[in-house]
Amino acid sequence: MRVDWKGGASVSRLESCEGTGLGIGQANADGLEVPCEVVVALLCFVRGIRCRFEEVQEPCHSACPWWAGVVGREERAPLSVRGDCRIEAALLRRAGFAGCCFGSTRGFAWHIPVEPKECPCAPTPHRRYTQVMTDPPLTAYYDGLHVCVTGGAGFIGSHLVERLLSIGAHVTVIDDLSGSDYSHVAEMLDTHSTRYRFVHGSILEPAALAEAFAGHKTVGDANGAGVDIVFHEAALGSVPASLKEPARFHSVNAEGTLRVLKAARECSARRVVYAASSSAYGDQPTLPKVESQISEPLSPYAESKLAGERLMFVWARSYGLSTVSLRYFNVFGPRQRPDTPYAAVIAAFASALLEDRPPTIYGDGSQTRDFTYIDNVVQANLQAGASQRALVGEIINVGTGTRLSIRKLLSLMAEYLGVDAAPRFNSPREGDVLHSLADITRARTLLGYEPIVSVEEGLRKTVEWYRSQMERSGVDGPL
Repeated sequence: MRVDWKGGASVSRLESCEGTGLGIGQANADGLEVPCEVVVALLCFVRGIRCRFEEVQEPCHSACPWWAGVVGREERAPLSVRGDCRIEAALLRRAGFAGCCFGSTRGFAWHIPVEPKECPCAPTPHRRYTQVMTDPPLTAYYDGLHVCVTGGAGFIGSHLVERLLSIGAHVTVIDDLSGSDYSHVAEMLDTHSTRYRFVHGSILEPAALAEAFAGHKTVGDANGAGVDIVFHEAALGSVPASLKEPARFHSVNAEGTLRVLKAARECSARRVVYAASSSAYGDQPTLPKVESQISEPLSPYAESKLAGERLMFVWARSYGLSTVSLRYFNVFGPRQRPDTPYAAVIAAFASALLEDRPPTIYGDGSQTRDFTYIDNVVQANLQAGASQRALVGEIINVGTGTRLSIRKLLSLMAEYLGVDAAPRFNSPREGDVLHSLADITRARTLLGYEPIVSVEEGLRKTVEWYRSQMERSGVDGPL
């Protein structure tokens, strides 16, 4: 995302932001002078990032009555700094909650009201950013928090782990490495040795779960800190594979989720965020898919994930454990494995295109999907974990609210890679749905979620990652 405020004299330029593409130019729009540190803080606040300022000049005062009422300078300190500046935040308790105070470690603070007024002379982003900021900034919330990520060495889990570590969390991962390898674990242990723990084990093993949920303490140490939040990503994927091994899928995905919930309750975790699946909707023709629709799973995989949702609801109602189920829609991104018989379509297409093989399309390619880049899913998880709402088993779609056909997907990937796409067509796979599209209204309402990476941008990043992996391993070798 790039934001340019054109014209004016108050200038702040962001040199780099880890994990983002934020850039800020002149801070003035249509005669409205906006304090530059306010613009920087708003953007950093929304993204929960650590920023490096190249130069920050003393800001101007706002000439706008809306900003004068919304952004109140509580402290003033001269800003002319180089180096790291971390945008901190503190959430006022919900009892009589009137807003959110946040500011930088350099001595600034602002107050953002919960119910902002429209500004007649300001650009439209003001109201949107202010609404997003009614939840605590992710960096401040997770800094020092103890969390556990089940399946944290896998595709989605490893991306979530990286983001959690980047915002200061203490992370324990439990993974049996059945769907991944040790490379990411080794990297995290090397770069975050004091805040990263790895438990090699299955969620079906009570002892391994107890060790993982103990957090950064030894099991039985009453003075240590156990995990505060559990992100339950561990599961067996693939609809076709589940048709061949239904009992195994039920054991890991359903029974495993029950054991995770039991262990979370025993360690007094505050919340479990569950990786659910949009496959629960089945092949219902109604689009977009809304959480209130009746579930019609078409495969053992879909049913096993749906069972996990029901367990989340029951544990919240029966035992008072805060839970939430995030229904993912066709997640993709770097590190998704292309080397399995049931590889996800984008990973499989990338591998075939780069190796000059004809990509395989099951069916005629007219089926559509709400392809969701991994950063969007990570963002939704962090927002769900940090939400101040009393979540009690809610089901929330996580997608983009847009869809692409499989044919169009292949065409875009071939275009980005600069190659020709000549697919071969096979019979439709049993259990696959024809069309999928998320209604993300509930995610916006309950979590303040908005997709932060478009499908097209995500595809570009993903195919470039696969290209870099091929170049690293040798042009003639498989990904």
